[in-house]
Amino acid sequence: SFENVFATYDRAGSLMNKVTAVFSNMCSSLNTDELQSVQREMAPILSRHQSETYQIPGLFTKIEEIHQKRESLQLTQEQKRLVERIYLDFTRSGAALDKEKQSELTDLNAELATLTTSFTQNVMKDEEEYELVLTKDDMVGCPDFLLEAARTAASERNHNSKLDDNDDGEKYVITLSRSLVEPFLTYSDRRDLRKVAWNAWIRRGEMNLPERDNLKIAIQILKTRQKIAKIH
Repeated sequence: SFENVFATYDRAGSLMNKVTAVFSNMCSSLNTDELQSVQREMAPILSRHQSETYQIPGLFTKIEEIHQKRESLQLTQEQKRLVERIYLDFTRSGAALDKEKQSELTDLNAELATLTTSFTQNVMKDEEEYELVLTKDDMVGCPDFLLEAARTAASERNHNSKLDDNDDGEKYVITLSRSLVEPFLTYSDRRDLRKVAWNAWIRRGEMNLPERDNLKIAIQILKTRQKIAKIH
């Protein structure tokens, strides 16, 4: 029935989802070397775990059976949509494939998870390390909130640590954090500096070659996705 198959499946894994959400947010914000190492190690493990949930023996048979007769089960619109959504998730994840194809798809998804994690971490590392150090005159046109944020960024990176009260050489830093670079690109009157910031923004993940080369990773990602598409 809908209740013991779809409703039960929909409720399953709630704790896992909560933990994964917290872990993902930590990786996006904390971004330490230790946490990145854990993320790289866990990416293929979590991918394989997800793949295996779609390959539980007998489960897809029950899902397919209810999906085929969903119009006659007197389901609410929400329940009917859940049936269609879960069925689509299972078919897209290879539940209807034979064992050999499922195994191949699981391996490719794990490989893809590793590649996309590395790609994201390279972008974040470049965002973290890059800085455009400016003076107050360079910040012409920028609103007060951006001046304050850029001044804080400079202080956090020790650019203003040796200034005294009479020093007018206070520095401002634009990083590749969206909260800094996007308003700078929007409000700055300095076209030349906007160009510098923009060129840095579009080169995230390729600034430290060959250690971080997202172009090569992107090519691998596309090739892996092509293999996945061929399986389906």
